[in-house]
Amino acid sequence: MNNLNKIKATIICAGIFLFCFSHLSECAEEKLKVIVDKAYIYLKPDVESKILASVDKGTLLSYKGRPGARRRWYYVYFSPGKKNVTLGGYIQSFCVELSEEIEVPKKEHSEKRKTYFSPPIDIRIVQSDAKIYIQPDFSSLQLKDIKIGALLKAFRKEGAWYYVELPSIKDGYKIMGYIHQQYVEKIEEMPVEHPEKEASDKYKGTQQKLPVPELSPTVAAQPTHKREKITSKEFYEERNMHLGIGVSFFAPSGNSIKNTYGSRPDIDADFSMKIWKGLELFVRGNFSWDRGELSYTKEETKMNIYRIGFGVNYRIYKGYFSLYAGVCPMYFQISEKNPIGDINEGQLGFLGKIGSCLYINRIMFFSVHAGYSYAKESSTDISVNIGGIELGAHIGIIF
Repeated sequence: MNNLNKIKATIICAGIFLFCFSHLSECAEEKLKVIVDKAYIYLKPDVESKILASVDKGTLLSYKGRPGARRRWYYVYFSPGKKNVTLGGYIQSFCVELSEEIEVPKKEHSEKRKTYFSPPIDIRIVQSDAKIYIQPDFSSLQLKDIKIGALLKAFRKEGAWYYVELPSIKDGYKIMGYIHQQYVEKIEEMPVEHPEKEASDKYKGTQQKLPVPELSPTVAAQPTHKREKITSKEFYEERNMHLGIGVSFFAPSGNSIKNTYGSRPDIDADFSMKIWKGLELFVRGNFSWDRGELSYTKEETKMNIYRIGFGVNYRIYKGYFSLYAGVCPMYFQISEKNPIGDINEGQLGFLGKIGSCLYINRIMFFSVHAGYSYAKESSTDISVNIGGIELGAHIGIIF
């Protein structure tokens, strides 16, 4: 029994060891060997992206993880020059294979001491011929010329070189490089009110130019988050309210009103407020007035109609335009005066409308709309529809 328990314990321990070893090996750094005459390392996993470097057959590249048979790209690490600088990029899977060779690192005669800054420090350019290099070496490729007085963020110092972030961003990627300490000064050590003028006067005539080879610029890029660009569609979608006032041309549907008063202009106003995505609540007010004459006696008659409604809109944004449609119940207050008698009563009805807004700028808009309203006026023996078709235009503001 004791021997059986020992065997079981041995098997369990061996299984645990194999499980842990297999998972740790997946996270270990692997070596990939280039198997084609020449392969390229790209900034992104895309052959149309920028080429960072080319590597020859037999070159060993570092790769974290275990390559998969179906992968098309691997993210590898490589050293672009003689100095101890490591960059990362993407290489196509058919160009490499898993290698068991061990890459023996080259020994440097003297290692540069690295000092890290947390948080990064601010440095100022004090010479007009300052340049940023891809490596901490004057013989390496130049990234950019920097104007005197420019401010840079330094993340660490390697010997006499600062590792900095360039003040510009290209294609959503930060550009990093090295600048020699003779070109800069720490702001906290030498604060000035007018950095460009004072630094220029101070170092004028004392600049020591160093021989720099004329090489084509290369971008050493590290991926970062792209700047968010707010489009016109996104901007107007964030606005919550529309307030507009304008004039509508109203054509009544009822024959008796049409014959007596005809078509007429109305004054109306709309206010809408977003409640969820494109859904809005809106309030609409309208006032119309007209004069006409009775059909038989030809005597003058006057009519005023006040309308107010509360309903819902749905709005869709298309760049600098928006389209909307809505419906609401409306209350009609009718006031009519003529020699036959006076009418003053209220009726319930409804309104349906569609329209479009053109945003003139980020504050104002111009809109056109069409609608149909319906309400029955039954103060006499004959029931009459006092609603009708309307076409109108508004000018307003968004906020």
